[in-house]
Amino acid sequence: MKKFISISLSILLILSTVLCGISVNAADYKVDDTVTYKFLVTTDTDISAYQGSVSYPADKLAIASEEDIVVYDGVTGSVVANDLKTTPGKVLFNASSATAVYKFDNTAMMTITFNVIAEGFDPKSVTTTLEAIYDPVHVLSGNIPFSYKNVVDDVTTLSGYVDLDNPENSNVDPTEEPTSETTEPTTETTEPTSESSEPTTESTEPTEASSETEPVPVFDYYVVGSPELFGANWAEDPATGMTKGDDGNYYLTIENAPAGTFNFKVKDSNGGWHPEGMGNDGVVTTTGGEKVIFCYNPDAGVAIVSTDGQVPTYPVPTKPTETEPKPTETEPTECDHATTKTVGAKSATYFAKGNTGDKVCAVCGEV
Repeated sequence: MKKFISISLSILLILSTVLCGISVNAADYKVDDTVTYKFLVTTDTDISAYQGSVSYPADKLAIASEEDIVVYDGVTGSVVANDLKTTPGKVLFNASSATAVYKFDNTAMMTITFNVIAEGFDPKSVTTTLEAIYDPVHVLSGNIPFSYKNVVDDVTTLSGYVDLDNPENSNVDPTEEPTSETTEPTTETTEPTSESSEPTTESTEPTEASSETEPVPVFDYYVVGSPELFGANWAEDPATGMTKGDDGNYYLTIENAPAGTFNFKVKDSNGGWHPEGMGNDGVVTTTGGEKVIFCYNPDAGVAIVSTDGQVPTYPVPTKPTETEPKPTETEPTECDHATTKTVGAKSATYFAKGNTGDKVCAVCGEV
């Protein structure tokens, strides 16, 4: 009987392990192991263009070659847009097509095979950020919402819903594992006391503090981009609003920037992007701790950036010097009478003599 109970308990433990799933953590990975990462996307409509980046810890993972990166090729033009050797820790990708469309239904937009090069890899440290995702109808008016999953070796490490144009509608599910702890109900009851509470005659004076929240400041321009540097995920944030300088340019300063390579653009308060279109993001690379200054001139339509703490300046265009055209004077040259012609010649008739005429210069007319 005891043996039967022991076997039954073993079967139950095995079943519970299978049903609850297998978690992946840093202790599961050793040097030279391979890690397969997938970014799964679900949309309610067809997609014609998108742009994003994958971030990973370059001190723990490495990509052997671009052959280990598979960008979904259902949309024409899916490409890796950066040099993996010069920008480790980041994979930029984009796709754009005027004719090819596809509906993502829990489909891998990006698949990468990594090699583990150091102990301590955390599966949750690999993430993807989509900066733009358009459908054929709204390509000129805004992004469409999407759901996503970060999957490492078939285990979901992060999932959520993103609305790039309305970030307040976005949400993230960190997929935390449920705990087995339950709160035991207490059996204690509160004994009624025989003492009665005397009513107090003191009245509560209204406080002068107002319950109204402070209005959120609105800026003409914001620098938006990679959330690792700007906080918000390609969305307007008061912390990245640009201040207008006396020179008419707009500025944003970020102190103690983290290390990495970050994409950015300028977005105005009406939702316009500067510059417009995809694949033309600004890129800034930092080693950590720098003072990064962004400068934007509305006439230029593109932001410039410095990482040395100095205010960046736009190059001054050189104008060609205007000179008055001078009429060309032609010096008179002496005619050499090389070309002649005969004038005044008449043929002889029965009534009059003929005339052989005179030879004159065909250029100056001199006889």
